[in-house]
Amino acid sequence: MDKNIIGQKISELRHKQQMTQEELAIKVGVSKQTISNWETGLKTPRMGAIQKIAELFHVTKGYIIEGEEENSRRLLSIFEKLDSERQQSVISFAGKKLEEQQLETKLDNEELLKEIDEFVEEYGFEAFENLHKVITSKRQKEQNKNIS
Repeated sequence: MDKNIIGQKISELRHKQQMTQEELAIKVGVSKQTISNWETGLKTPRMGAIQKIAELFHVTKGYIIEGEEENSRRLLSIFEKLDSERQQSVISFAGKKLEEQQLETKLDNEELLKEIDEFVEEYGFEAFENLHKVITSKRQKEQNKNIS
């Protein structure tokens, strides 16, 4: 992660929304100085803070971390230089990769649902609800810890 790129992206997003560092700090749950340190590249925000900023400005974490737009521009530039047969190969390859990714996600979700069903069957729904509350609480504490 390049802290200068991250800082530039945060500053750019904040300015587009005409938001002050103090306003952003309040929304993210950090100090104004922390925002300043991020934007100037003195410090790098943790992933939890990057996630909050991404959600706040409706962009991806990748946009903040790596400047996804740059990747898209590079890909388009290369794609446009290919002859039409090779362009079709790229489209086909990308489509297959997307299908693989979607299948993996679906299989992961199905496996998770199966495990939840088995847990509920063995321990009951009330135990599942209690476990869910514990996990949710723990995640919230982790996110709060990772913000600054």
